[in-house]
Amino acid sequence: MFDPASLGDAELIDALRDKTRDEAIAAADRLAVIAAIVARHCDDEDDGTAHAAIDGWEYAAADISAACGLTKKAAAGQMRIAIA
Repeated sequence: MFDPASLGDAELIDALRDKTRDEAIAAADRLAVIAAIVARHCDDEDDGTAHAAIDGWEYAAADISAACGLTKKAAAGQMRIAIA
């Protein structure tokens, strides 16, 4: 287990830098997965399904919100970031 109390000042700064980098990498990976989910649900839509009440975007938002423990609105926000 990580114990920051056992680290010196310089080690704490190094640990913070390392954890921040790790977090950024994990976030980038998560957004790449979200973008792949959106692509699978939305890329092959035709005019009929794209304008349905529940379209690929809605299905993707539902899957992502369930997997991440987010509201549908928060999931849609992550989806917009991921495909940007």
